[in-house]
Amino acid sequence: MKIYTSIQDYITENIYNGGFDHPITDDQAEDIAREMLVWHDEIDDRGNINLNRSGLVEREGVDFWDVVSRICFED
Repeated sequence: MKIYTSIQDYITENIYNGGFDHPITDDQAEDIAREMLVWHDEIDDRGNINLNRSGLVEREGVDFWDVVSRICFED
């Protein structure tokens, strides 16, 4: 599981550097990232949050290209 420290990190790595053939707006990129990501807290055996392993992760079961298609190409 890849952990992102910010939405912008995800956008830069997966959207702007993702090889899109279609131009994408900053608002569309943020909408995609917000739908794709969820906050994850890594909890140790004592119930403490491990901040070094907590952050934004991709939602399970959400298809990146389905989200892109809906946000960028549907009216």
